[in-house]
Amino acid sequence: MILLKLKITALLLAFSLIPSLSFASGKLTYEEALKTSINNNLSIERGSDTVDNIQNTLQTGIPAQSLSNSSQYQGQGAQGGQYEPNPVSSINQSIQYQTLLDNEQISKQSLTVQKDAIEVNLKAIFVKIKNLEENDKLIKEKINNKNTNIGISRVKYQKGVISKIDLENQEIEVEQLKNSLKENKLQLDMAYKDLANVMNTKVDRKIDYISIPYKTLSQNGISKENVVGSAISQAPTIMQQNSQIKQLEEKIKYSLIDYANSSLPKEESNTDLNIKDVDLRISKQNIKNAVLDSVNSVENIETNIKNLQTQIDNAKRQAKNLKKLVDLGFKTKIDLENLNLQIKEMELQLENAKSNHGVMIERLKKPYLLSVQG
Repeated sequence: MILLKLKITALLLAFSLIPSLSFASGKLTYEEALKTSINNNLSIERGSDTVDNIQNTLQTGIPAQSLSNSSQYQGQGAQGGQYEPNPVSSINQSIQYQTLLDNEQISKQSLTVQKDAIEVNLKAIFVKIKNLEENDKLIKEKINNKNTNIGISRVKYQKGVISKIDLENQEIEVEQLKNSLKENKLQLDMAYKDLANVMNTKVDRKIDYISIPYKTLSQNGISKENVVGSAISQAPTIMQQNSQIKQLEEKIKYSLIDYANSSLPKEESNTDLNIKDVDLRISKQNIKNAVLDSVNSVENIETNIKNLQTQIDNAKRQAKNLKKLVDLGFKTKIDLENLNLQIKEMELQLENAKSNHGVMIERLKKPYLLSVQG
């Protein structure tokens, strides 16, 4: 028992050495955080430059040096020594132009994915911070409640109603709650640091809470089939692989592979194409698995939410009956306070579950984000 108390004291001392964040007045809104995050994101800035460069190239034309090494013209015409366009060069130019169009679409979609990922990740961080700050209040309330119970237990111990071990166990529970409070504070500090990393700037204000309405998968009209199809068709990685396969197919079709500069022998070109096809199928399957795992997780959360709501309803009925017994003098007020605190804890669990569920629904509404989740 003494050893356990010493361990808890050591943990509390360790947590006390962790620096805390200090905050200025005013609230940081989600909209402000989102705008700052996008403006300060270097990857988005580079992506925008890439799109601009591709569009400029499409408008001004592909530079001559980027075309095939083969001459753009071949032979002499029947009259006046005129040169006719080289069909190989024309096909190469057509392939490069289509590649630029594909790259423009892929780059634009990559930008959309990055911005949407920031949007959803920020919501997840805002939700996490809210949950942790609400949990901080709950733990403090539980500590106060436990201290009240300990005061009653000390009287019972002095009168021989309970043993010394029972009293010490309650005291240890208080120390464990204080330890949980420190852990919660550490997680809260880390969440604000995550927010600063996404925004790429210092965060010196508390956040203004956001609310995500709770709507089930069916209420959102989300089905596994539709989500899988959208996730695959809109994933930049899939779009890139499709473009590469299309380019290789065209080069094989028109015998345009420069074997002198290729690491692949001529007979292995079709093998390379088959490998890319297999890689594409694997990528699609990975995205499908990620989507199905996400949908299954949401379904599990919805089941847990139903169960939690049932438990809360039952506990509230018990509290109503218990209050009658307290009024009649058969139960103490502290018994009712203990039960009400249990209800409050379950209600916080329910709120957290609904908030996390909402963030997952946000991802499923933009399923291509599931292809970039680490």
